[in-house]
Amino acid sequence: MKRPKSHQIDTKAQRILDSKLPTNWVKQTKHPDYGVDYEIEVFDDEEPTGIWFTIQLKGTEKLKEDDNYISFPLRTSMIEYYFSKVPLPIFLFIISVKESKIYWIFIQRYVNEVLNSENPNWTKQRNATIKIPKKIYSTMNLFPRLNRKQGMVENIPIYYNVVHLHGNFL
Repeated sequence: MKRPKSHQIDTKAQRILDSKLPTNWVKQTKHPDYGVDYEIEVFDDEEPTGIWFTIQLKGTEKLKEDDNYISFPLRTSMIEYYFSKVPLPIFLFIISVKESKIYWIFIQRYVNEVLNSENPNWTKQRNATIKIPKKIYSTMNLFPRLNRKQGMVENIPIYYNVVHLHGNFL
């Protein structure tokens, strides 16, 4: 029996994600997986912030890219599920296992602000291509920061970003 290459890539992607998650993010694996791999709860030191989100993880050895974008095809039925039925923010994480880079996009916002306007007939296709801009690069300005004095969340989550993590996400 041989272990399929896809399983090996998936394991590498999971390990890269685990190695780069901040310690104040508590990851819960979803089993069985119906299109959402993880739920994340964000803590501020020992205190829960009330910030929850989900991750769909996709590992790859070869990115589909041009000068401006990382492109990743997703089944239209999954995008519709994420957009219409998942109550928490869902982020698609594309992990280049060769480079240990994480590219991510906030799916619901991407559909609302980009896909619906650039490809209004996407729901009639079998797959739709998600384009993650390469020019955005940071150490993970993924979520709002907690304003400890006011006890409020400030800033709005960015709907796309490219991450090459060397430190904390926040």
